[in-house]
Amino acid sequence: MKTKFRTTLAFAIIAALCSAVHLQTNCAYAASPTKKTSTKKAPTKSAKSKPKKVDYNAIGFAAYLKKDYKTALTNFQLAMKNDPKNPYVYLNHARTIASMNADTDPGDYCDYGSNWIYQTLSSLSMGTKVGSKAMWPKLNEANEQKFAAFKKRIEYRNWLVASSALPATDAALEAFMKSNIEWMITAPGTIPTMVTFLNDKSITIVEPAGKNERGTWKVEKGFVVMQTPSMTKSIRPEKFEFFYDTGKRWFNSIALRDSQQTIELFMGPVIADCN
Repeated sequence: MKTKFRTTLAFAIIAALCSAVHLQTNCAYAASPTKKTSTKKAPTKSAKSKPKKVDYNAIGFAAYLKKDYKTALTNFQLAMKNDPKNPYVYLNHARTIASMNADTDPGDYCDYGSNWIYQTLSSLSMGTKVGSKAMWPKLNEANEQKFAAFKKRIEYRNWLVASSALPATDAALEAFMKSNIEWMITAPGTIPTMVTFLNDKSITIVEPAGKNERGTWKVEKGFVVMQTPSMTKSIRPEKFEFFYDTGKRWFNSIALRDSQQTIELFMGPVIADCN
């Protein structure tokens, strides 16, 4: 009984002292063996929202439709840097350059870097490279007035041939040659020799000095066999990338070459004597 009385008295004294000096917090364990826990939840940090990606292609196209070509060109250039795998960006860039310059010829045709025709073809070539299947339908649909005028140029027509599938059979190769009759034999520092493959299977060669030579051609086992008094060559069309502006740009091109690389007949898109 005495032990129980002493324990009760000790708790009463401690409680009274804590109340007297306002030490309830520090004496909590003495008053109760149960520790209180807070019911308040710690504030959670909200995730930072990512900045919305700017669609430069959409901004540029809206400007293009308003014929604000300067604004359109700036945004398409940004789009090419930010979304280089989007073929529509290159198509729209090409449409803008062509529309800005459709009423004028290049100031210096052989200055490839400043020639707006080659800049346009360069963008179209990039578009076919990164997304050919996606771009071709849109390119065929792009017939707004100024771009449609550009598509009538011989450079675009030659580029179109160079960007299309090569003939896979002898019959297709013969049809190809009859549709594409004018070619050039070029060499650095020389005037091109013009070669014409006529539909009657004859060949006319016009050399710079005015000397003309005639011959014949036929299709045989995947090659075009051209014969003249001075040579016999088996050639076939090959596509390649024509680099210009110190290798910074390029566009699709096509040539007739033999297996030994001893002759090359070039069709375009370059049509001027820039050697």
